[in-house]
Amino acid sequence: GIGVHAAVNWVKDLLLADPRAANTLFAPLSPRPWTSGEQYLSMVIFESGISHRLFHDRTDPDRPVDLDRIVLGLSRGAAVVLFALFALPVVAVVYLAHGAVALHRRAAGTVDAGGAHWKPGLAYTAAHTWVKNLWGRNVKVGLDDVARRIVTGVSSFTLPPVGTRLRRGDPIVALRCGNRIVAIPSPVDGLVLERNRSLMQEPSLFEREPYGNGWLLRIETESFGPVEGVRGTASKSWLREENLRLNHVLEARLGMAAADGGTLTAPPSSLLRDDAWREATRSFLRAA
Repeated sequence: GIGVHAAVNWVKDLLLADPRAANTLFAPLSPRPWTSGEQYLSMVIFESGISHRLFHDRTDPDRPVDLDRIVLGLSRGAAVVLFALFALPVVAVVYLAHGAVALHRRAAGTVDAGGAHWKPGLAYTAAHTWVKNLWGRNVKVGLDDVARRIVTGVSSFTLPPVGTRLRRGDPIVALRCGNRIVAIPSPVDGLVLERNRSLMQEPSLFEREPYGNGWLLRIETESFGPVEGVRGTASKSWLREENLRLNHVLEARLGMAAADGGTLTAPPSSLLRDDAWREATRSFLRAA
């Protein structure tokens, strides 16, 4: 602000001291030679957003130019420039943040489905587990983004050891959320070949990458063929509807506008009362 006022005052003092200086200062801006009696547009300050036209009479070089309008134009132009200098970095940061989120989703292969992240190529089950066919009878199992919202803040994963034979409906994982434990059923029959030790050591992997490094188990199923579940675009629509249903449950139980993007102040496991928590985990996760 001080630098701008100093510059404006300098121009004003110069023009007051020597009115002819206006002709010398602004004459180079003329698009064509002056003619007798012509009202000449000596300066247009585009930075102000409105063209401020400053006229002086060609036939009277000694007549002072309109200094007030020049000062007003310079002040407005400087204000716009200063605003741009402060606003543009903020806008750039916002766009970069959105771009980073988009790039992260693209790298993870996920797509937005009504506020939930959905990944194509997977089979989704009613308990909000996902199953990915690998090779032969090998599949990888994890939890989808709606499940992640419900058990946000999970502090530990207990997974069955390698060699365990699972039946569909047997607990595939026990999650600890605060002082509550949730057991989620297996979507397949098979033998546990590998469990995600990284996830057991660092539970936050699930928060960041539920479809990636936050997977649960690798299982050898008892039969070939696709695993039972919702697939393709139908699974995207289903996940969107399930996420909307969860929003309504949270809104009804917590009195917040979850459906409008309300932000929880703590994980649902901390905010929901015991009966509401059991109802939510049974309804969405088919928890025992």
